Amino acid sequence: MECMKLAKVTAGHWKDSTEGADFSRRYQFADDCREKNKVAIGFMFREGTPFDGETDTADIRGLESTELKAMYEEKGIKEGRAKNAAEQIIRFRDWPVGTPLFLYLGRNTVDSIGYLKDSYEYDWDGHFNDEYGYPHTREVEWMDVPRKFPRSELPDDFQGWLKNPQTALDYTVSPHSEEADFLALSRGLGKALDGLGEGELSILR
Repeated sequence: MECMKLAKVTAGHWKDSTEGADFSRRYQFADDCREKNKVAIGFMFREGTPFDGETDTADIRGLESTELKAMYEEKGIKEGRAKNAAEQIIRFRDWPVGTPLFLYLGRNTVDSIGYLKDSYEYDWDGHFNDEYGYPHTREVEWMDVPRKFPRSELPDDFQGWLKNPQTALDYTVSPHSEEADFLALSRGLGKALDGLGEGELSILR
């Protein structure tokens, strides 16, 4: 039986203090994601970036990870950071429509769960790039519940996956696993899976 992937986007890596503008920034971003039914990532480095107003969605859809890594390196980004950025952007771009998405706030909290509704879009002139420097976007249908719950309510493997510092990361759910049982039984999660095909849904039954 085929495995299924989940997607996670972490709501920014702003300073992890307990108060002030930097602390609240992640919550503003998560609220914007829900309000606009989107999720976004950036990887726009001060040293240089291969993206600008002349880039379009088709340009990025045609790139391999190694090509994007080389483009970052040409802008002065060191190899390790360039590789990390390229791999996460390509991963974010290539998640299939219908993939369940967890929006993670950090500090042990999941803000929202939804599913990806449309293909990758590079939106240089959009709200998320204007506000946060995040031009890489995906449309999401968010569930009403659950909201803002501790990751401790999830199976152990899910908790480790969410805590991983990478911004865009996926998780493979094995059939008949504890995680598959959890997804099948979780309150409201079925609605988030409506966009999946029969083969994918069968894994969670």
